[in-house]
Amino acid sequence: MTFTIRTKLYAGFGIVLLIMAGIGLINWRNTRILVTESTRLYDNGETQSAVTLAAEKSERVQMVLLVVAVIAGGSVATLLTSNLGRQVRRIMDTFHHINQADYTARVEVVSKDELGTMATSLNAVLDHTLTLMLQSQQERDSMQASIMKLLEEVTDVAEGDLTLEAEVTEDATGVLADSFNYMIQQLRGVVARVQETTLEV
Repeated sequence: MTFTIRTKLYAGFGIVLLIMAGIGLINWRNTRILVTESTRLYDNGETQSAVTLAAEKSERVQMVLLVVAVIAGGSVATLLTSNLGRQVRRIMDTFHHINQADYTARVEVVSKDELGTMATSLNAVLDHTLTLMLQSQQERDSMQASIMKLLEEVTDVAEGDLTLEAEVTEDATGVLADSFNYMIQQLRGVVARVQETTLEV
């Protein structure tokens, strides 16, 4: 069964309220007993010390109940905050790793509440982001290889070999190669006309 953070908090407050109500009832009962006992002792002609002893006994019981209430309330609060804090710490640790360029870091999901759902969603976003980063790196490497190949082909033309043509590919450098080939074709035509003119002269 999955409990939301709100449900956990309401349950915790409910437990604390039940404990406080129980202490209140026990305190009310002890006060009634003290009043009854004091009245009985007074009616029997007992001294003030017997009434004081009954009051001290009631005070001790109330002190024990207060300590029990504080321990129980503290335990409930600690339990609730440790469950919430544990998942928050896992999320913060993951953000720290990502900040240190560890893009493979993922959140360990330790709760089944909204924070656990958030951790699961964060993991999915990180997976998608890493996939995009790797894809972008591959595309950049492919582009760089295509540019280097085109530069090698252009270098031969720069040395005077107008018979070469650059390979036209489907990537972004294909358009450049096609334009380069058109320019070389036009340059061949210009060179041919210059040679014809030279022969005529």
